[in-house]
This record gives sequence, structure tokens and C-alpha cells, in this order.
Amino acid sequence: GEATLGNAMHETTRAQDQAFDPDRVSWSEAGHLQVDCPDDRFPCAVLARRAAQSLGFERGRVEAVAMVTCELVQNAALHAGGGRFAVATAAELGLVRVEVIDRGQPFANLENALLDDHDDRGAVLPEARSGRHGLGCGLGAVLRLANFVDFELADEQKRISAVLRAEKNLHQPALTAFGGSVAE
Repeated sequence: GEATLGNAMHETTRAQDQAFDPDRVSWSEAGHLQVDCPDDRFPCAVLARRAAQSLGFERGRVEAVAMVTCELVQNAALHAGGGRFAVATAAELGLVRVEVIDRGQPFANLENALLDDHDDRGAVLPEARSGRHGLGCGLGAVLRLANFVDFELADEQKRISAVLRAEKNLHQPALTAFGGSVAE
């Protein structure tokens, strides 16, 4: 199948489509906060850490949840003028979902945005990094740390959610068709 988001086209296999569908999980909200500035990543990370700890995640995975949270929240503040952060758990499955919804512009090219040293327009050259809000590595890091990442555009909003479980599979994430999703 294929999923389209902005100019990005992703191919997938049917087996990956059936592997995980976050819309079929019974999530319990563990907290939410308004995002207005980059420093809001800190209280959001505290909420996310607590959610992961409540499920018995080991320290490294707790910190992975916090890092994903910080990256998504900071991106919303810097590139979209803010938004809303939410964290939820699925205790029976041992999952934590962090999600940021903002009203920022859609990605010009999602595939570019997911590559290290790139933004959604292409490569970020070293000489162009001075004065930027970031290095162009954040969404790639989110992709590496999370078990499932979903990008969705709806009603003039952009929603990015990442699902993490206590253990990270070692195989490389693959693209799936869930609304422009990226999953393992």
C-alpha cells in the first residue's frame, strides 16, 4: 500500500500494515500540556518519564521516551508556534504514546525531514547550520528511538505521535500506510 503526506510517498507491505495499528489500542491518558515555548519540553518530558516508569520501563527506555518527547515538543514550539502535548499508556501492552498536535505548515517532504542532517526541504549543509533552530537530526532520532511513529495532517493540524515499548527491536524501522506512518 501507499501513504501520502505532503510530497512524500511511502510504500509498505500488507504484513507491516497488520503488525500494529495504534487506533486499535485502548489508550489511557497520562497527562497533557499546552506547548508555547521550547522550554515546555521539560515539563512534558517529566510527564512522559512518569508514564514510562509507571509501566516498569528500564532507565534507558524511560530516557528514550523523554528524548522523543523533548524533540517533538521543541519542534512544535520552534517551527509551528506551539501546540498541545499528550502522553498516554496502554498498560496491558506495555506501551507509551507521546503525541504533539500543532498548526504548523505540513512538511514539504517528509522523507527529507526524517533523514539526519536534513530538514523537510533537503540537506542542511554545515555552513548553513549557524543561526538555525536545530541541526536537522531530531526527527531521525525520534524514528530510531520509537517503535512506531505516525504523521497525520487533518483539519489544518499536524499530529505526530510516537509509540515506545519497554524494549526496542533492533531491526530497522520500515514505512507503513497508517496515515503517513513510520513503524518498525
